[in-house]
Amino acid sequence: MSNEDKMGLRRPPYAFTEQGVAMLSAVLRSDIAIQVSIQIINTFVAKRKLIANHSGLLQRMEGIERKQLETDQKFEKILSPIKAYSSMDKYLMLMNSLPKLFALPKSVLF
Repeated sequence: MSNEDKMGLRRPPYAFTEQGVAMLSAVLRSDIAIQVSIQIINTFVAKRKLIANHSGLLQRMEGIERKQLETDQKFEKILSPIKAYSSMDKYLMLMNSLPKLFALPKSVLF
């Protein structure tokens, strides 16, 4: 039984972790391998800095989204009775107009 069968790997990974790159650079000794490893680790560092610098922005966006949802709920509480009244008003207008539509002229009755 191979390692692939035991570990469930069906294909090689497309990405390395930062720790994996550090371990790889300890094994590979060529100049090109060292330069590539340094560039990859610098990319991980830049990614961490980017996430750290923008975490405040993400928190602000989440706060705005939360307030928007609360405002939508408040509007729904206000607008739902208005919508219900509006549909009830239309219903009452229709009911009031029905007798007029079906009223027979007096000339037909007499």
